[in-house]
Amino acid sequence: MSTWRRRLLLVEDDQLLATLLTTILENEGFDVRHAVDAASALKKVASFDPDFALLDIHLGDGPTGISVGQILHRKFPHVGMVFLTRYPFNYEFGLDKTDLPSGSVFLSKTEITTVGALRNALESARSERDSTFHGHVPGSPLSQLTATQISILRLVACGLTNSAIANMRSTKERTVEQRLKAIYSALKIPGGPTVNQRVEAAKIYVAEAGNPTLVEKN
Repeated sequence: MSTWRRRLLLVEDDQLLATLLTTILENEGFDVRHAVDAASALKKVASFDPDFALLDIHLGDGPTGISVGQILHRKFPHVGMVFLTRYPFNYEFGLDKTDLPSGSVFLSKTEITTVGALRNALESARSERDSTFHGHVPGSPLSQLTATQISILRLVACGLTNSAIANMRSTKERTVEQRLKAIYSALKIPGGPTVNQRVEAAKIYVAEAGNPTLVEKN
């Protein structure tokens, strides 16, 4: 007699990691299908009808895992989604909850130290209504900032001007300036002629999250 298995679509372009994750998940009782990019993922999901999708954010050239997840959520809203990244902080991409489909989970690959961590993230993706972030470090100076402030600070660390940040975020330059002032205050960066607050804030970001990669939303 066959046993029902939960179906999972794995979207990961690193073949070694994909093989490892497939083995772990199959041992946990999942029926796994693997796709290496957005196009193959969307083809597989129609016939496979997964219960879960585990998506790497960086998929090389072409759409990101976030874009794939947004398409999947529109067409197959029942699928629970977990987004994977190699960075230990969700703010490396300047993401906030509005960037992810409702009920999805953002999980750092550094957190997958046990099978239970991955299993819990998948279960959370099916049970929570709002997007959940894992990998947040309470002791970090950046923990004092909101998701929006972190998103703006990431763009500062990428070297963008206030005008460019405003255009990217579809807001006013004055709004960016006001939010930067709030960021400097939260990070306790003093003003004055001898301190460049913008540079100091960018240094803090890089020290905590590493050199950022400019990933534009699709």
